[in-house]
Amino acid sequence: MTSQAHLSSGRVNISLLRDDARRLLLDSLDKCPGTKALFWDEKLSGPFGLIAEYVLLQ
Repeated sequence: MTSQAHLSSGRVNISLLRDDARRLLLDSLDKCPGTKALFWDEKLSGPFGLIAEYVLLQ
């Protein structure tokens, strides 16, 4: 069995992907010292909202 066949037939735990993406986003923001101001393009606010809610980024 190839790894592609394994991936196409199994289930994916989306919460693990979301948690990893959230950690990467927060780590990236933490690398920049000081306070931050985030301005989201309207098209990005939806996809990023799936990763990190507004309350988390305050």
